[in-house]
Amino acid sequence: MYRRLILACGITIGSHFLLAQQEKETIESKSYRLYKEQKYDAMFSFHDSLYKAGVDYYYLRVRSAWARDYLKQPLHAFQELRAARKYSHYTSEEEILLQKSLFNSGMQEAGEKYTRLLNQKASINARLKPAITMIQVDGGNLWTQDKSKGNAENLLTNPTTILGAQDRLRNIQTGSIALRHTVLPGLSLYHQAGYMSLQRLRETGWRNGYRTYPYSGTQGQYYLSAKYQIQNGWSFSPAVHYVYYHQVSEWTESALPAGSVISSLDTLTLHNYLVSGEISYLWRRFKPAICFTGGELNFQKPIQVRPGITWYPKGNLDMYLEAGLTFHQQESISTWIPSLNAGWLLNSNWMTEAGFTLGNLYNYSEFNGRLLFNIADPIRWKSFVSLTYRRNYWNLGITLPIQQRERYHTLVEPTYPNTVRVENKSVYYLAGGALLQIQFYFPYKP
Repeated sequence: MYRRLILACGITIGSHFLLAQQEKETIESKSYRLYKEQKYDAMFSFHDSLYKAGVDYYYLRVRSAWARDYLKQPLHAFQELRAARKYSHYTSEEEILLQKSLFNSGMQEAGEKYTRLLNQKASINARLKPAITMIQVDGGNLWTQDKSKGNAENLLTNPTTILGAQDRLRNIQTGSIALRHTVLPGLSLYHQAGYMSLQRLRETGWRNGYRTYPYSGTQGQYYLSAKYQIQNGWSFSPAVHYVYYHQVSEWTESALPAGSVISSLDTLTLHNYLVSGEISYLWRRFKPAICFTGGELNFQKPIQVRPGITWYPKGNLDMYLEAGLTFHQQESISTWIPSLNAGWLLNSNWMTEAGFTLGNLYNYSEFNGRLLFNIADPIRWKSFVSLTYRRNYWNLGITLPIQQRERYHTLVEPTYPNTVRVENKSVYYLAGGALLQIQFYFPYKP
């Protein structure tokens, strides 16, 4: 009797084991067949149904990763490989695919490790990756439609005014050169040296005279950032930005008796800096990030905190939508500054990008402290649209920015007894122009 019971239990357990094994083989064979036939959409749907049913293992994930890579969806491939890690350590093939996915998704730092792994696999002497991976040159001009008052009568809008003055921005000329190089696998440095010239015009009118004084301010900048890319999707990028500014301008004060003025030249030299750091995490089609910035600009100490998130609808860099909200504080004044940026690859060679930012952008910075808005006239809103042509290792782009800036028209009136009253009136104007950019990525092939 006991022998029959043991035999029955054995047959039952064995049949369940065979059925489970057959079901597993059916799942694996179907997944493999869809992969070999390149029916990737059907394979992805099949895999998703298995994941929802609780079936998940190494080869399903790796097979999906290779298919995503073939479809040029590096962010999806990267996520599949991350999911496969909990079942097995990477083989050389999967490690190569991981670094390739990181590299194709725009993480240039993975290129060196990707090349080294290919060299080890092929056991051949390959050309080493160059020390410099990218070089960039850009520059351009921004003009304004800020108009001159023209004479003393136009500046003295009130009959009792003894002095009227305004300081107009006429145009901005800018240029920079930048390069990126790799220090260690996963660690790269970005350097940018820039120059800016601001042409301005000081206009002063009083009851018996009128004077214009053109002058310019010059600004030199150096920006350094490091980026460390971690395989599990995290990246950290600290940065520092040094700014040297110099100008010689005219200042004018009213004096008593009414109608008399005092003029002189004033020299201003500033040594300013910003320190910033950005932390980001790549999760499926999204990349949330947070950036902290602080330093000294124009005798003030602005502090910024900017959380943001980027969405890649296609799982690669062909299309993105990025939104952020910056908390900006200086002189105990706090403001919130929203921004929205987007990019779309029109075809294999052309890409367009656009963005809009709204707020009091004085001593404001973007892109981990790389781009500064620190001149005297605050920006109330700014926008841009760009078009880039890509060919082999070259990128040629043009950006058309437009901004609304604010300055003041100053009026001085005498008051009794022997004092003066100063009134500043806001004047808004538009600034816009064209910025050209050339980028070259040094090739590195095994």
